[in-house]
Amino acid sequence: ANLVFPERIVQSHTVEPTAGELELIKIIAEPIQKLNILAQIVILQALISSPEALVRVLTNMLRKGTIDDEEFVENVKSAAKKIRRTSKLKGLEELIGNLRTEQPEHWRVIIFTKWLETQTTIQAFLEEKGIKCGLINGESGPRNQETIASLKTIPPDINVIISTEAGSEGVNLQAANVLVNYDLPWNPMIVEQRIGRIQRLASKHANVCIFNIVLKGTFEEYIVARLMEKLQMASHAIGDI
Repeated sequence: ANLVFPERIVQSHTVEPTAGELELIKIIAEPIQKLNILAQIVILQALISSPEALVRVLTNMLRKGTIDDEEFVENVKSAAKKIRRTSKLKGLEELIGNLRTEQPEHWRVIIFTKWLETQTTIQAFLEEKGIKCGLINGESGPRNQETIASLKTIPPDINVIISTEAGSEGVNLQAANVLVNYDLPWNPMIVEQRIGRIQRLASKHANVCIFNIVLKGTFEEYIVARLMEKLQMASHAIGDI
């Protein structure tokens, strides 16, 4: 039998980094070069997610001895505190504003982030805007089905689920057809797993819209472009087979 999968519409929603974010990038650029490559990757992934995630990562590395430069960590903390609203939060607000305009009563969206700190930041930001959110993470297991049920109601009791990889294992989120990658794992297969959470054969949606929020003119823009190229190549190869 022929299997027909929903179509994917993938868009990069690029946002201009704020002056504070550019300063944060500048502060970490030289010191992290002294670290091993794995530590560098973790720091950069946290950096493009949120100041809160970055501070948590560096604080843990200082405690474990991965980093021994306390002044560097304090400089990052000081710069992070000055950032009140990141460019990604502004970009998310714009995306959600567009969804609400298109479907005022029935809009639903899944937001993915790798970091618990970023998840909490997004939740606080959206709730401040009067938007009801549900959380899925490593500690939310018993409540996951209730959260998903709240998204499925007509009209939805909550409009947004913010999920981490740790919480979404085995969870189907096909009640929504809009996925926002607030930050992307640098692994095409994990990106594919995220998409699979909402792109199921049982989904009633003809299209799945995927928005990648990306910091314009930074290393993230280059990495996300490469990720999308790899996914496209894999898709073509599977199609050919």
